Amino acid sequence: RALKAALNAEKIIQNSSLVIAVNTGDIYLGTIGHPDYSSKDIYGDAVNRTFLMNEAVSEGIKRGIALSESAKSEIKGEYNFKKHDELTIGRLNEKMDVYEVSGNWA
Repeated sequence: RALKAALNAEKIIQNSSLVIAVNTGDIYLGTIGHPDYSSKDIYGDAVNRTFLMNEAVSEGIKRGIALSESAKSEIKGEYNFKKHDELTIGRLNEKMDVYEVSGNWA
């Protein structure tokens, strides 16, 4: 469902630099911030890793959708993927394989 939503967003949003990262993992819904100004949000390791993955992917992709290995393994249906080996995920100093759905990798 996440990939279909990303593909739909890519069609609708007319931004030449739209990059969407998709990952899997546990997320949590909770209230974040001071009680007077708090809001509901999602958080957790999967959210943080996806944010950092998007940051790293944005350096090499002009527009498109990138999936982590775990997200790609969950995809049902026929899609064309381009594998990018061992992308370094900034502050984590980790390498991970990333799969691009669109063909706009720089």
